Amino acid sequence: IRAIKRVGLEPYAIELESQSIVRACIPQLHSPEARMVVDIGRMRTSFVIFARGAIFHTSTVEVGGSMLEQHLIKQLNVTAQEATRIKINTGLDKTEAKGEIFAALAPVISSIGDELVRAISYYHTHTTHAHGATPRIERIFLSGGDANLRGLDTYLTSILKVPVERADPFSIIREKLAYNIPPITRREALAFTTAIGLALREIRQD
Repeated sequence: IRAIKRVGLEPYAIELESQSIVRACIPQLHSPEARMVVDIGRMRTSFVIFARGAIFHTSTVEVGGSMLEQHLIKQLNVTAQEATRIKINTGLDKTEAKGEIFAALAPVISSIGDELVRAISYYHTHTTHAHGATPRIERIFLSGGDANLRGLDTYLTSILKVPVERADPFSIIREKLAYNIPPITRREALAFTTAIGLALREIRQD
C-alpha cells in the first residue's frame, strides 16, 4: 500500500487472486452447492473451493502449461513452437500419434489430478465447517489459458467422477453487454479470468 501511495495512486481495493477468479467463474455465489475452480496458468495451477459465498480452501502447485510443452519437447523431440501447436490442437486425444502425445502429457496432468483429489478429500472431511454447504464437491470449473487443453475436461471428469467443465468468464455480464458477442472468444477469455473477475467487483451483487 505504501508503494502504491508513493507513486501517487490511491488504493481502492485489495483482494486475493482466488476471490477474483471465483467472481468470474462461479454462477450464483450464495448457492449451497460446493464448487471448485481449477485455474491452469503458464507456470502454476491453483485450486479454489467455494460455497455459500465463501472460499473454503485454496492451494497451488508449480505445474502449468510450460511444463506440458517441456514434456512434449523432450518426449517427441519437437521444437517449442511445435509443442505449443500440438498442445493446443491435439491435447489428450489418445487416438493421435499412436497415443504418444497423450503419454507425454499424462505425467503433468496426473500431478494436477493428484492435487485435485487431495483438495476434494480435504473438503469432504471438513464439512462441519461448511455452514450449510453441500457435503461434496458438485462441479469443477476450469479456467486459465491452459484450461483449453483439448480433452482435459472429459479426462478429469472420468477420473474424479465429478462434472468438469470450462468456465465462461463472460457469462455473468453477457446480458449486460451492449453487444451479444464479446471482442474476444470464450477460449481467449479463460486466460484473462482474474482480470475479468476484478472488473466484476462492482457489478456482481449476488
